[in-house]
Amino acid sequence: MMIKSFFFCNNFLGLNEQTIWQRLCMKLSPNLYEFNFDRIKSILHSVSRINHFHFAFTNKLVKCILTQSVIDSRSLTQILLDLKALQYLHSNVFNCLVNKHITSATKVDFFDAIMLLHLASHVRVRDLSFINKIIDVIESNGVFEKIMFDTGLVSSVIRSLASLDISHPIFDKFVKSSASLLYKFNPQELSNIAFSIIMQSNSRQMPLHEFIKTESFEIFVMLCKMCHKNLHKMVHIEINQLRTVGWYLFPKQTKSNDDTIQLFSQELNELKDFFNETMQVKLDFKPNPSKLQRTVTKLIGELGLDFAEEYPLGPYLIDLVLPKHRIAIEVNGFSHFYDQTILHTSKTRLKYSIVQRMGWKIAEINHHQWKNINRTDRLRILQRTLKPLLAYN
Repeated sequence: MMIKSFFFCNNFLGLNEQTIWQRLCMKLSPNLYEFNFDRIKSILHSVSRINHFHFAFTNKLVKCILTQSVIDSRSLTQILLDLKALQYLHSNVFNCLVNKHITSATKVDFFDAIMLLHLASHVRVRDLSFINKIIDVIESNGVFEKIMFDTGLVSSVIRSLASLDISHPIFDKFVKSSASLLYKFNPQELSNIAFSIIMQSNSRQMPLHEFIKTESFEIFVMLCKMCHKNLHKMVHIEINQLRTVGWYLFPKQTKSNDDTIQLFSQELNELKDFFNETMQVKLDFKPNPSKLQRTVTKLIGELGLDFAEEYPLGPYLIDLVLPKHRIAIEVNGFSHFYDQTILHTSKTRLKYSIVQRMGWKIAEINHHQWKNINRTDRLRILQRTLKPLLAYN
């Protein structure tokens, strides 16, 4: 009776009252291990559609799912998407489920493969063994052509590969083929692909004078022109991506008038008006300082240095800066690194490139260096990090 009430509330009444949902979850929780897999999957999907969810209940659902010996790729994809909707998808859950159930590329549908690649980029899991299986699916007979019928899938593959820093020929193949879909992409897809091309170019450490000679750059220019036409339809995050691209191409260095930079600017001149227009759009992103950042701020103050917090620099709000010395202090939590590595994500590396192109130096404070050490050691690390940069001025 209780399980029927659960689905009735979700599917017919559309109830979103936190108290009612919590009571239903608490009633169902003791019996979860008695339900079959299809029922567990249905309950999770229902829970993912509401604004309130019971953490302990969701945790128990995941434990039930982890005990399953066999899960097909479609069910696995739906489960992971539901967990993402609940903001419960973590790398440990993703790795456990994927490594257990995605053992062969032949058992994965191409749609599921693309969704799994997207989810891997979401949790920053750069598992090359898993990613190669996904690429094998995409490169199998007839699959690439099927993907090209769906602009959303094309955009997703390009963005995911760039986010995971996968320098594989399949990325360039999708970028080149995207030219035929130019008028079919929606504004979000246009912004994502343009941003991904720049992110990948930066990850490959390709100099700008080489990048502008590539076929990818020609397609990038066409994408930007389409973005210009659709700018009024874009939301803030999409406009900010384009603004970031603009700062990457036109860093507006204040310390020098580099002839090479001026030459590049002439070749890119047709894009300048567009990127200047993105700068005029007022974007509202509220700062969200972490506990680690607040700790670093206190220590900087103890060193007697003049600093500023959440300092606007190009398209970014920098955690901390020493303006007189043009030093940007980046406090890097888990999200700046690929899962279980100390390798910066391609998005973080792009940020560093832009800040450095603007003539600033970067001092990094990384979470893995600061955990499990005392205040004195933290202060010593901070001094050691800043000393060579301060001496450089």
